This record gives sequence, structure tokens and C-alpha cells, in this order.
Amino acid sequence: MKLLLSLSFCLSVLQLCLGQQLDVERERFPGIKEVEITAFSRIHPEIQHSAKYLINKLGQPYKSKHYIKRRFWRRLWEAREYHYNSFGLLTKEIVTYSVNNHGILIADSLEYTVDSSGIVFSKQLIFDVPGPIEYYSDFNDFKKPTKAKWVNSKGDISYSRMEYDSLGRLTCKEFIENDSLPFKVIVKYNSSGDMIYYLRASSLKDENIFGKAEHIYDYEYDEKNRQAKNYTVNCGIRTLAETRRYK
Repeated sequence: MKLLLSLSFCLSVLQLCLGQQLDVERERFPGIKEVEITAFSRIHPEIQHSAKYLINKLGQPYKSKHYIKRRFWRRLWEAREYHYNSFGLLTKEIVTYSVNNHGILIADSLEYTVDSSGIVFSKQLIFDVPGPIEYYSDFNDFKKPTKAKWVNSKGDISYSRMEYDSLGRLTCKEFIENDSLPFKVIVKYNSSGDMIYYLRASSLKDENIFGKAEHIYDYEYDEKNRQAKNYTVNCGIRTLAETRRYK
């Protein structure tokens, strides 16, 4: 639980790496009723993951079912429900896992402190009990925070600093933890607003890099400039990672 909230941005970005996941906190699909995703594994090409998202009138995903397919069989892996507040913020995610055909229900909630203009001052993830809280401050012209403080029930505190581009998209988040090396996440986007570069690096104060995870992405779009195919790029070679269909 220690890094759960302070790494929320890393986890949301890495959903693209894992495949068949929409970023339900940020992605919106006006005019669409369903989004179907199929993800492919480079390590295990015989395995496919797929998901179907139902979209409400506001363009928000509100239900999804996730499947796993291996050669001659396909089964439901999990089902999810998503709930939002009046500001369009994701406030609750209910997950039912299918284990030996028995559903296991897990309800996660996100509680926000929001002012009348929609600025988020804090966010807390809740399982059975209240979890850590992330506090935001020093907001820019896009009403986005440039500083955050993370506090858990034991009193552990960590800090992060955020940078944005001219369109208000997060491009850098630097984390400073109590008992670990500082690290940063750097993201770059293409002209369609999709992530094409992701770097997570751990470093000391002299900026020497000790740990590094780097990912490069490429996309093909349909006639409405929506993602149709997502690729990972390694040594200049594109590998199909995900396809999307819209209804």
C-alpha cells in the first residue's frame, strides 16, 4: 500500500503496456456505445486478452468484461463497474474476479476533495478501510497540481513534483520517497495526444541513472482519428500490441 497513490500515474500509464485496458479516469468516447479491445502477447503469442467496454451518454466507460483466450477456449476473467461524480471523476470501481467460476467481489473507492470549480485537492483510495491520501497543491493555469504530498496511516510521507506541456498534459512526475531512491517518470505524446514514449528512471541527486524502464509506442488510426492499432517499438521493430473497435 505504501506507493499505491503516489504511483497512480505510473499505473495508469502502464495500462497501455498491459493491454486490453482503457484509462477510465481520463479516456472519453463521445458518441460511442462500445469499445472492444484485443491485446496480444509477444512472449506468449498463443494467449489473447480481450475486453468489451460499455460507454454511457457522457462518453464514460461504465461497465467492462475482460476475457482470456488460449487456442480452443475462452473464459471470463473479470467484470468491472465504474461510477463517477458530478465533475466526471471516477469515484468507485467494483471488480468481480472469476476464480473457478465463482465470482469474488472487490469494491475499490476513490474519494475526492473538490471545490466548486472542479479543482481536486486530495484523493484517497479505499478498500475495506481508508487508505493513504494524496494531497495536491500549487495549481497551474490548467487547474492541474504541480506538487503532491502522500501520507499513509503510519505517518509515512513522500512528495512528488509534476510538469505539464502547453496543452496541460502531464509530461514529468518526480517522486521522492522516505526510504528509497528518488525516481521520475517522463512521458511524451504525439499530435493525437497518445503516449509515444514512457521512461521510468531511478537516480541519485547527481542525476546518474541506476534503474531504467523505457517504452516506445506507435499507433494506427481509423478515419475518425481514433486508435485502431497500438504497437510497441523495440530496436526499430514494431510489434502489434492491441487493436480497438468502436460501435
